[in-house]
Amino acid sequence: MKPSRLLLIVVLLTNTCFCFSQGISDELKSWLSTNELSKIKKAELRIDQGEQILFSHQLRNLTDTIVKEEVNYLSLSQNLVVDKKFGRLLMETKEYFATGFGSKLEIYKKYLDHYTKIDTLGKFKTVHALNDSIDIYISDANFYSDKSGVKGNLIIAANAVHKSNVNLQSAVLLCEKALLRLKNRQYDIEENVQPDVIKLVVQSVDKEKEEVRDGIVPVVVEKKDEEEVVQAEPETIIAVIEKDDVKQEEKTVEPKKAVYFTVQILADKKPVSDSKIRTIYKGSLPVVENQGDGWYRYSLGKFDSYPAAKKALAESQVKGYVVAYKNTDRISVREAISLISK
Repeated sequence: MKPSRLLLIVVLLTNTCFCFSQGISDELKSWLSTNELSKIKKAELRIDQGEQILFSHQLRNLTDTIVKEEVNYLSLSQNLVVDKKFGRLLMETKEYFATGFGSKLEIYKKYLDHYTKIDTLGKFKTVHALNDSIDIYISDANFYSDKSGVKGNLIIAANAVHKSNVNLQSAVLLCEKALLRLKNRQYDIEENVQPDVIKLVVQSVDKEKEEVRDGIVPVVVEKKDEEEVVQAEPETIIAVIEKDDVKQEEKTVEPKKAVYFTVQILADKKPVSDSKIRTIYKGSLPVVENQGDGWYRYSLGKFDSYPAAKKALAESQVKGYVVAYKNTDRISVREAISLISK
């Protein structure tokens, strides 16, 4: 074997071992089974293969100082500009990252979904919030993965692959953060405190000295003319209509565009029969068909909030994920949440 070829193999193996050792902490390793660790190691190898192809230049130029820091898809792609060259590489490595990140998420989510389900007292509120964010990242990754199938425009397709990878990597990192909180029993409420009890402590303050006692920043309630000033809730909308003795002006409100969430369970290049859909889902939710980008997509119900759709997914007991639509256009879950909040 040629020395240069041997050196290349050594470099690749070194980077592979580095990625795996940095990709999962020793605390999580001790928590997972041997079989799960084996699957995660294979997943890390797939991710590393993709990184070696896509970011070979960055990896070659890593200094000793940078090597000690965390290196992952997010950090390596920080200044990524998707041109034709990178576009071809992104399409080439699409499956490396999809299968690598997907395998890790499958294992991590099994634990997270189990513990958030049995945590009825809400001791791990942060973990619940992280798990919701993880689900949104996964849904958005699936959304961009679908968009990457567009034909005739390499740059658009490659950008979609990149966004899918970013969402998958973000989901993996949040999973590891949430699992560490579970393993280390980082409760958000004390075990002997009821979750529905909220104590509000208002501490007096000497405004001239700006004194803070016991390290707690006090809350100051200002008063004007001995009347307490009450701030209206941000959701409250007060409509003031000025009446005229002769005529009252009528105002029309433009209707909002329909934005909804739904649970996608199936996608095919051709229409799917009702009997085939029934083999996947036999519940009472209506099946919605959406066609676009050469695909027929089938989902369950229409929901006006992400939590409602997520609950429906859990109750349906099917393998699917939450997606979002604006009228008949597929949009990312994050965009849908933003539109509804406005």
